Amino acid sequence: MIKADVDIIVGPVPASVVDSIDIAIKARFTMKNDSSESLALTVGFPASDSEYSACKLKGFTVKSNGAPLSVFNRITGYPRRLNHVYISGPDKQGHRSLPDYA
Repeated sequence: MIKADVDIIVGPVPASVVDSIDIAIKARFTMKNDSSESLALTVGFPASDSEYSACKLKGFTVKSNGAPLSVFNRITGYPRRLNHVYISGPDKQGHRSLPDYA
């Protein structure tokens, strides 16, 4: 990664401590492959919507070189549970082509 621009927009203060607060994140990451080899990798972002998370994910989109990519929430569990939940993008089965998909 050669550059990261991240904007975090925090919504109004909730009326009570049990109410949610809206937070929007817009990020642009610039990656560069310095090798002469082609590179296939899965890039992740620390967003969670698990049963133990304090956050509730409402939406997530990704573009690479201006083209939309499919986004999946990878859910793992010990020892061998792996599930991909489709979030957005053009290919709902795209997780099957991820380089580390079993």
